[in-house]
Amino acid sequence: SGRIVRFFLHDTTRVEVEGVLEEGTWARELTVYHPSGGIRDQGRLVRGVKCGAWIEDRPDRAPGSIYEEVVQEVEGLSIYPDCPSP
Repeated sequence: SGRIVRFFLHDTTRVEVEGVLEEGTWARELTVYHPSGGIRDQGRLVRGVKCGAWIEDRPDRAPGSIYEEVVQEVEGLSIYPDCPSP
């Protein structure tokens, strides 16, 4: 249990995953990064279950236009049931 920060094996100066484990299960905020430092996945978990708004599978490339940026934002957003109150 506790705060976890894991670095990429090929570049130990860059964070790959940061979050909190509670009794071996992801809890609270979890962020997974691309090697470039951009966010790949981010959201909240309660007892290992996703809840609320999540960024999922965001590409590791800059959009070529405003349109592509909007498409990336919309396609990368998932909404799960509300997180329970603490």
